[in-house]
Amino acid sequence: MIIANKRHWYDGFIYDKILAPNQKAPFEKIKELISPQSAVLDIGCGTGRLAYDLADKCRSVLAIDLSEKNIDTAISTNKELKKKNINFIHTDLKSLINQGQAHYDYAILSYILHEVDRNERAALLNDAASIAEKIIISDHKHETTFSARIIREILEFGAGAEHYRNYRSFINEGGTISIAAECGLKTINEVIHKSHLQILVLSR
Repeated sequence: MIIANKRHWYDGFIYDKILAPNQKAPFEKIKELISPQSAVLDIGCGTGRLAYDLADKCRSVLAIDLSEKNIDTAISTNKELKKKNINFIHTDLKSLINQGQAHYDYAILSYILHEVDRNERAALLNDAASIAEKIIISDHKHETTFSARIIREILEFGAGAEHYRNYRSFINEGGTISIAAECGLKTINEVIHKSHLQILVLSR
């Protein structure tokens, strides 16, 4: 099966060195929410920074992304880090499920839902729930302060027209809470991070 290669101008080196470091604090909070020795699926792993953090706590981490450039960067970094319990794969979630991959304790979607087309968000979340006991979502809080919203708007606009359009519909339609409700998922835990991110732990 041919997997689509999703390209952003900032993938690879730019994402890893400029954007990803800003996510360190939320990633640490996600790590706190995960039980030791869990099997984790990191959906939309980017250049692998969250996966590297989780490797020290989890039994295994499968990290997938639609960007070949991001996966190549993650694999290259791991040649130095030598984290043997991480596997990076360029694939999408539906293809992974069709291959009959193992069930996971957690599926994580960090900074993912807001950039997915509105017609695909619920399907993505339902697929995640079909392959994991719990889902952790870290994404933009639906309601936030004026200053934080302005900064967020500028950054999301800079990511490109399609990305910004999806972000706007995500915010306008109620964010993660709304999508989770549509999928019939219940909230086990909620953390509002000081970076104006909402982190939810969900399950069936």
